[in-house]
Amino acid sequence: MGPLVDRTHTARVEAFLTEGFRVGTVVAGGHRVSTEGSDCYVEPTVITGLPADSSPARDEIFGPVLAVIPCDTEDDAVRIANDSPYGLAASL
Repeated sequence: MGPLVDRTHTARVEAFLTEGFRVGTVVAGGHRVSTEGSDCYVEPTVITGLPADSSPARDEIFGPVLAVIPCDTEDDAVRIANDSPYGLAASL
């Protein structure tokens, strides 16, 4: 996993992670990693238990973050996947 484009974008991704820690459960990753030559690395991250209307679940993060949203039925899963103003990626 390579670095993010710059410090501004890295800070934006970190803001999503902060929200993820607050409203969901970060089960893997979730932190900035500094390496020699760059501090724009963010660990690949998985967040579960997010409300469908939370920022990490609804907004395109453009970082190594996977938001896992709970659902009860197949119809519920389709409704959640279609309930977004974006269409870049949603998987069932």
